[in-house]
Amino acid sequence: MKTLLAFLLILFYLDGSAQLLDRDLPNSFTYPSVIPYGCLKVVPSVRSAPPSGTFFDSQVLVADNGATGLVRIRAWRIGCHEPNASAIVVNFDLGSGSPVIRYPEVSLVTPDFEIRPAGLFAFARTGFYDSRGASLEPMNDQLLPTLVEGFSFVVDTDSDAIAKQQYNDALELRLRWPSGLSIAIDVPEFDPALDPPQFTNPPLHGRYTGQWIVEGLPRQGLVLQVGELPPDRNFLFLTMFTYLDGAPTWVVGNVDFPVGTASVTVNMWRLEGGEFFTEPLGSYAREDVIQERLGTMTISARHCNVIDAEIDFSESGFGVVSRRFERLIRIAGYDCDQTR
Repeated sequence: MKTLLAFLLILFYLDGSAQLLDRDLPNSFTYPSVIPYGCLKVVPSVRSAPPSGTFFDSQVLVADNGATGLVRIRAWRIGCHEPNASAIVVNFDLGSGSPVIRYPEVSLVTPDFEIRPAGLFAFARTGFYDSRGASLEPMNDQLLPTLVEGFSFVVDTDSDAIAKQQYNDALELRLRWPSGLSIAIDVPEFDPALDPPQFTNPPLHGRYTGQWIVEGLPRQGLVLQVGELPPDRNFLFLTMFTYLDGAPTWVVGNVDFPVGTASVTVNMWRLEGGEFFTEPLGSYAREDVIQERLGTMTISARHCNVIDAEIDFSESGFGVVSRRFERLIRIAGYDCDQTR
């Protein structure tokens, strides 16, 4: 009996002292990458060929897996709209030879000569526990007819492996095949003037969902919900909590918009005529709620944690104003800039 009691006490202690980490809950938290999830909007290989101004461009004869192939390797950075952030991209173009040769293992070497493990990914981290991506996989995808010029991979890694600042500073990208062939690529520091983002203005998408506030306007804010319904419907629903003659009030609007749109204009309405939610169900009908149009609000994405709003309520006598909103709440399961 004493033995059983001791065993139960140990189980209780272990259960009570165990600490859950983000990585233990892959469906509840975004993977801690060094690249903001709001950075890339399309897969680099799908968007276009590598840019002309790459910082590395070389033909490499690779002997691997009992075969050989001549591979053109190019590398560059894609800038993010999020501040001080970029994605390192490396392109492999199999000019001749066998696709059974494999993609190399990759690592990042910081100026202090610390080697940080990384992986090759088509877009960003493709799996919560996948640390190497396409590394050591055969180059079979080089035969896809949809490729423009080879396959472009994002070099990504866990933020525990390397700091975001180190990733965007000058460092070395090291490629290594099992045969022992190793290539060192000097990666320059991220420069927004030389490393543009994929789009001039970031498209509005579901990762902008959240709560937003304006500095200097205490105890009010904007709730933004961006819906993405397959195959190609996007919609914006927003609620602005504010005050009218000192009393709390809220203003709402919703609109569908094309995928890839950076700025969306919404008709905004004030509602009245309902009952407090503690009243009995059915105490008022939908028709009892009166809508009054106040004007329009144009929402423009700037980056993951900043949106701009052009508000024109002149038709209802409330004037015209521009406001810059900053994110208050990050959505854990569908995060946008987990590097912040």
